[in-house]
Amino acid sequence: MNSKLLLSLSVVAILITMTGCYQKHLVLQADAVSMTQTNAGDIKKLKVGSDVDEKWCIGDDLAQAQRDDDKVVGLADQVIYKAQGGGKKADFIVDARVFTDSDGCALLTGKEARL
Repeated sequence: MNSKLLLSLSVVAILITMTGCYQKHLVLQADAVSMTQTNAGDIKKLKVGSDVDEKWCIGDDLAQAQRDDDKVVGLADQVIYKAQGGGKKADFIVDARVFTDSDGCALLTGKEARL
């Protein structure tokens, strides 16, 4: 084989391998989630706003500070708190779906909601 063809085949094989390894898994689905409120009450009475599509990855600045006795950063906790803007943008995220991916990230989809 000529070296250009061999190099091209190697690049194609690497690209296929890299794109084939990415995985995304659903870890949480809920009517309403919040890191700032404890009770949504009747979810139908919440004022639903815009769509949420948020991402938080290991290595990013913490969206929500940990207590000294916390040993592990919860990916779902961090992405929910980030999506809520610490409670400034939303009291809850409704129709929430949290995924983790093979890049060490949590992904959240849903809609912002206020009490």
